[in-house]
Amino acid sequence: MRSKVVAVRKTEYEQLLASEESENAHILQASVTSDLDPAKNYDYSRNGTQTIPELSLKPKLSEPMAFEWKGPKTPIRKGETISTYLKFNITRGMEDFWILSHSAPTISPRVRVMCTNDLTITASCNERVQKNGNEYNYRQVFVPGESIIIRWERNRDTYKSDT
Repeated sequence: MRSKVVAVRKTEYEQLLASEESENAHILQASVTSDLDPAKNYDYSRNGTQTIPELSLKPKLSEPMAFEWKGPKTPIRKGETISTYLKFNITRGMEDFWILSHSAPTISPRVRVMCTNDLTITASCNERVQKNGNEYNYRQVFVPGESIIIRWERNRDTYKSDT
């Protein structure tokens, strides 16, 4: 996930990933870059199977079977732009779905889905979505609580039963 956060007032920004226990989420990389102040920048990367404490999801105390990770709180000034990056993976079933829930207003997100030839993967669509190959450009504003659903299933043309 890549995003740009533009501060409309002086505030604090905190990068966040929340997940359900059943998603088996693992963060691979996280970074924040300020356009005005390099002292606010950070970049965490996981090397192979090495666990970096800063990237570890922790149980969410207020919700059973939920996990979360929060990056450092970053003070930002009015008009400052923060660029964020969060790379993670989830492990689910061969035919399943994942919900990308928005926790803050999100303007025109772009979703790229990729998979191996034995799967078909799609994202939620409506009349305001421009689809180009494996990329979905949402020409709308998502408010907190709205979501995009990513679905995948076995590709029936290439899947062969073992029976």
